[in-house]
Amino acid sequence: ENLRKQNETLEKIAQTLFKHWFIDFEFPNADGQPYKSSGGEMVRSELGDIPAGWRVEKFRELGELNRGKSKYRPRYAEHLYGGIYPFIQTGDIKESKGFITEYKQTYSEAGFAQSRLWNKETLCITIAANVAETGILTFQSCFPDSIIGFSADSNICDVYFVHRAFICKRQEIEAKAIGSVQKNLNLKTIEDITFCIPPLTVYKELIDLFRKFGKRIENNKKQIQTLTQTRDTLLPQLMSGKLRIP
Repeated sequence: ENLRKQNETLEKIAQTLFKHWFIDFEFPNADGQPYKSSGGEMVRSELGDIPAGWRVEKFRELGELNRGKSKYRPRYAEHLYGGIYPFIQTGDIKESKGFITEYKQTYSEAGFAQSRLWNKETLCITIAANVAETGILTFQSCFPDSIIGFSADSNICDVYFVHRAFICKRQEIEAKAIGSVQKNLNLKTIEDITFCIPPLTVYKELIDLFRKFGKRIENNKKQIQTLTQTRDTLLPQLMSGKLRIP
């Protein structure tokens, strides 16, 4: 419980800092003062006034953006499962709270042959069922076409920045989902999302901090998994009397 609360606190701090720097434009100027409220130069853009030197880019221009790949639905092709290749689905992303550290399913060699292995630090975005949920991969994994993967071009932006920016736009993105019974997004809708991108030098310090937060959250989640497994092993033995504590 303490580890979960710590992760919640780290997440709130990260999102508050992101909003202050990159939505309210109060990142430190050359004198260490809040940029916008200290009279920093602002210019017009399609997203409203933004700091001079920043630019507006569509999501598709920030790196590779593609749907996951899976030819078969899980219940129709059992031979695709049970191997060594991690395979995540929309529910795993919703449960990840921003960082995907575990998986429940794996692909066999046959499954891997009809899919694709995405690299660590891929941003995963759900476009069916739980729409607009996000999580950053902490391991290589395959996923189906109900998930979009984004790999950042390091010369333009950082995946941790894009992840935070996407969270800020989540309500706007969810409103674009279609479907009478189950909401769905499509790749074109995601590709056309616009972001306000600062020069890399502006946000390197904060992104480094986000990465430290992310690593701490990832490690905490792994500890939670270990503690949960230990509890689930010991508790039945304690309840049944097989294990006694003097």
